[in-house]
Amino acid sequence: MNFLVDLFKLSFLDPSAAGVRLLELRPNINTALSAFTVSIIFAVIMIFAFNGFGLVVLLPGLPALSPIFVVLIVGVGNLALVACIMLAGRVFQREGSFSNGVLLFAWMQILQVILQAFQIGISVFSGALAGLIGLFGTGLLFWVLFGLINSWLGLASVWRAGICFVLGLIGLSVCGSIILVSIGFSPT
Repeated sequence: MNFLVDLFKLSFLDPSAAGVRLLELRPNINTALSAFTVSIIFAVIMIFAFNGFGLVVLLPGLPALSPIFVVLIVGVGNLALVACIMLAGRVFQREGSFSNGVLLFAWMQILQVILQAFQIGISVFSGALAGLIGLFGTGLLFWVLFGLINSWLGLASVWRAGICFVLGLIGLSVCGSIILVSIGFSPT
């Protein structure tokens, strides 16, 4: 338990060092995917908690989805994002292993779940304060994410990590839109 508490503190004090500490675990792909699956399940529980434990609509025009489908969609989307960020890292001639990226994204999901749980608790007292904490927390989580990506890909710059993240999002968006259009969704 001390490892997780220390890792939590280090994630906000020095995200790159937290990433190095996580990568020192040297996870195999099965371990990384197990941690990732658990973190995605917790994240989806938080999504449903924010939605009053009702079914969730992920995209406008689509029917409401049950938790199992949301876990699948969020999980596959995050795994695809890890792969796209890994490919974007090759722009800077860096390579990170897929299992390391999956483990770091699992840790990011856990941090996001903690932030969301804190927001739910605050929203009981003040919705505006919960929104403000969410806004500040989102910026803080991006800073942590860029530090983790920096340590994963060995970029030596948080700015390069941010660029890899943006390039990964662009790649994921283009591929995702091509897949959605090819199965029958129209952009109109």
